Amino acid sequence: MVTDAPALVWVLQSDPRLREDRAAAARQLGLLATAVPSPREAIEWAAGPGTTPDVILFDDCELDMSAAEFGTGISEALGELTPPIVYIVSGEGEPEPLPSPPFRPDVDVCLRRPVPEREVLGAVLSLVRRRLGGSEVLPSGAAVGERKRAEEALRASEETYRDLLENANDLIQSVAPDGSFVYVNRAWRETLGYGQEEIPGLSLWDIIHPDSKAHCIEAFQRVMAGEKLDRIEAMFLSKDGRAIMVEGSANCSFRDGKPVATRGIFRDITERKRAEEALRESEQRLREVLEVSRDYVYKHNLETGNYEYISPAALQVTGFTPEEIIAMGFEEAQSRVHPEDLEPHRAHLENLLSQTAQPAMTPTIQYRWKCKDGQYHWFSDNRALIRDKDGRPVARVGTIRDVTELKRGEESLRRRSHDLGERVRELGCLYGISDLVQTPGISLGEILQGAVDFIPPAWQYPEVTCARIILEGQEFRTENFRETAWRQTSDIVVNGQRIGTVEVCYLEEKPESDEGPFLREERQLIDAIAERLARVIERKRAEEALRENEEKYRRVVEDSIDGIAIAQGLEIRFVNRALLRMFGYESGAEMVGRRFTEFLSPEYRELMAQRLNAREVSECAPGHYEQRAVRKDGREFPIEVSAGTITYDRGRAYQVVIRDITERKRAEEALQKAREELENRVERQMQRGNAYGLTFRELTVLHLVGAGRADKEIGTELGISVQTAQKHVANILSKMDAASRTEASVRAVREGLLD
Repeated sequence: MVTDAPALVWVLQSDPRLREDRAAAARQLGLLATAVPSPREAIEWAAGPGTTPDVILFDDCELDMSAAEFGTGISEALGELTPPIVYIVSGEGEPEPLPSPPFRPDVDVCLRRPVPEREVLGAVLSLVRRRLGGSEVLPSGAAVGERKRAEEALRASEETYRDLLENANDLIQSVAPDGSFVYVNRAWRETLGYGQEEIPGLSLWDIIHPDSKAHCIEAFQRVMAGEKLDRIEAMFLSKDGRAIMVEGSANCSFRDGKPVATRGIFRDITERKRAEEALRESEQRLREVLEVSRDYVYKHNLETGNYEYISPAALQVTGFTPEEIIAMGFEEAQSRVHPEDLEPHRAHLENLLSQTAQPAMTPTIQYRWKCKDGQYHWFSDNRALIRDKDGRPVARVGTIRDVTELKRGEESLRRRSHDLGERVRELGCLYGISDLVQTPGISLGEILQGAVDFIPPAWQYPEVTCARIILEGQEFRTENFRETAWRQTSDIVVNGQRIGTVEVCYLEEKPESDEGPFLREERQLIDAIAERLARVIERKRAEEALRENEEKYRRVVEDSIDGIAIAQGLEIRFVNRALLRMFGYESGAEMVGRRFTEFLSPEYRELMAQRLNAREVSECAPGHYEQRAVRKDGREFPIEVSAGTITYDRGRAYQVVIRDITERKRAEEALQKAREELENRVERQMQRGNAYGLTFRELTVLHLVGAGRADKEIGTELGISVQTAQKHVANILSKMDAASRTEASVRAVREGLLD
């Protein structure tokens, strides 16, 4: 019977893509094609009230039911209405024939993998023609036309199939046994960066990353041997050198038992792999953090009431292992909360559960919890809720930290807060005295009276406190001072000598403390006050002594017969009266502020500046030297300069002592003239000769002896020491065989040795 209604074909295949591709190809042939997900669903459909298919295409690859089981099941469901079935079964090894029944050799077709898709569709069309036309071969005229239409439809189907492959998002490739590419689709070319014209020159191994080559060679050999690999992971290498991670499946088509080409479908999973690697690294970092964290993390399932997770830090915090706390359960764990903290603990959890949204800050509660050692420890518990898609709380997560030491610190801080307030008052007293001391021009008596007034507010009972300071017979006291039995004192000691006392008295009895009614800290304070005052007194006395010394120095400088100047750098800061007289000035203002070198003869100015600069940088420079100075009227005169470093006005300065050596220079010139005249006389005498063999120097000394000069005068005039002069006189007496200086002088005159 021939009908105009299109035939209905059920397509069964495990791979969804191939299943849909085959159904689409059948539709291109004018058939009604339905892709059926599984054999069991096909049997259920057949047993139901739906339409019975005209042909069934059954590919047993990776299905959960064998061809024989499916044939039996569908026959039981449809009975005599069972349509023709195209079975595609494994062609590996020596294939066993399908059992009959359910296989019907005169009705069904059995194809062995690998099989071209054209052959599959041809078998389906053949069974459709037989099913609907009553015969596989139509009448001759119709047969020719039907065959042409079938061939056209088949070519269209193949074109559609190629179009599907070309436009698929997955990377599809077919590789010959020698590794050359038979076919690659557009997605493959775009992903790896090759053009269609480059494919013929490529080998499979050109696009395999070195890290995957060994693995891919093994997989290629297995596929060529007829094994179908449903899951392959590999790393491709793009034209620009990028590594591309792919996964997919591959099989091989055979002809006459020989491999023709592999067929592989791959998907780029590079980003997924990166995401998986990032996730693994993140999870590893989280595990590392949890393992070393001082806090332990927990997850409490609100539906089961059990702990689902306890981090390793629980052992360090509680003494219990994570497994022990999980086995303990929430109720038992809550029972270990301190009785005083149990109700707040429950209320906090109820309040957390009642909230409809996560608060801006994670709720935290602190409570005491009995650890494994039986001791209560303070815990800080940060809690948050995990909600399902409907916003319903399903779990509680949190972190617990042992804050016992922190709590102890807080308690210690609270205990010391009061003490700190007391110490602040004590410091106020010491700071007050320090500020008082810094007041310019304040006297020692004013300092001591001010210190007395600062004392009462710093003691524990200021309203009944009075104070007194005694210093070498002088008293400084508060207005309400009177001696009582409740008394505290500290000596004021300067340079090892007790010179005074600081006294504090309470005007009425107070409770006993560390030292009578006084605190230990008050003893420390009164001792500190006495010590501070001792330093103030010592400093004040030192300042007074310094002022006296400065006054003495000023008088010495002013009364000095030598000129004295003080300079900082080269600028004159001070001159005494003797220097003003020496240079002919009437007022210090005429010299102070000017450069010291202005008052020197021009040829000495640079030398003087160099010497002072050398002293500035602590280099060696002469301490005494002679120069020439210029008086106010322009006249030059010789001076002797002595310079040294001093401290002046809190800075480094030079003290220059200047002496007018005009008279000394004149005396030296006269002495030099007399010496030259003497040497001339001696020279003349030497030319005449002498009978005693006296040297030039001895003859010179003999002239001075004859003139009545003493040894010291001889040394001064000749520029020799007294001892040398005495030695020369002794030699003269010996050579002249004279008993005395007078005898030698008389004999020298008589014999013509002296003029």
